Amino acid sequence: MAFTDVDPPYVNTDPACAVMISPTCISPFFRFTWGRPAEVLIDSGAYHHNRRRRALSQEEAVEQQMRILGALPEASRVGVMHCDVLPRQGISPAQALEATLVNAEKFLSYPLPGKVERVAVAHGDNPEEMYAVIRYLRELGYSRIAVGGLSRLNFQHRPKLLRLLEAAGEAGQDAELHALGLSGATLLPLMSQCGFASCDSAAPALFAVHGSLIYSHPFRRYRLDNALLNRADARQRTSLYEPLASPLPCPCPVCSTDPELLSTPGVEGTWYRSIHNYLHLKAQVEGRQVWERPYSLDGSRYGLSS
Repeated sequence: MAFTDVDPPYVNTDPACAVMISPTCISPFFRFTWGRPAEVLIDSGAYHHNRRRRALSQEEAVEQQMRILGALPEASRVGVMHCDVLPRQGISPAQALEATLVNAEKFLSYPLPGKVERVAVAHGDNPEEMYAVIRYLRELGYSRIAVGGLSRLNFQHRPKLLRLLEAAGEAGQDAELHALGLSGATLLPLMSQCGFASCDSAAPALFAVHGSLIYSHPFRRYRLDNALLNRADARQRTSLYEPLASPLPCPCPVCSTDPELLSTPGVEGTWYRSIHNYLHLKAQVEGRQVWERPYSLDGSRYGLSS
């Protein structure tokens, strides 16, 4: 789950939750009051810096990542990504790729706390390039590789995306591959077939902000028809989202407590919808159709009124 400092601490409902954190999505003053997460993956923040047209050095990235790591509750597993460089004005795709691989080499010499795993970041504009980059990272000794630059292709160029996934899987072989920002329900089986072990998603929180709900088995997306929740700029207002007058019957911890919590306006309602959406997305990914302990909803653990 891609986590920001305005999202609910999902691990307080699901102790098996794994979170990905970007330094650019967390305030330096944010206090982590979660339970113990199962896994934490910390990226460099390069994507957000690139959108702001600001360069990020490997040294800056590690400093920010270690600050986050020091503030987090101890996790069962922690991975830290090296700083990748993305094309932007003044930096061609070839230059960006070369700088990314240089950072991958430098990252191997940075001292990190004992059990922290180093995670490489791979980009490729075509299958041949993706294959070559991942093979090179494997030769450097990386056993965990996060593949970026894929999410933009999901709607713009699906055939190319599928070819890149196949190339990454073929090159990765026994490496543990992670798909950055790619979690479409129709893509999950394909990613699994290509050898990807994990992906991250901000969809549950993004949907929740705009009053949208996810349901699993079958995978469905709805938008609550509530004047207090409807936002004119909602990206979820597409043909894929059907209007919903009230929440559907659902055994998740939120709906088991009170389904109308999903219709609550403001931050409180956004958090409830985020938790509901997270659990349904996870159930869809895992192929699980029943709710099992230790999922629970304790509003006091989130600073909520219930």
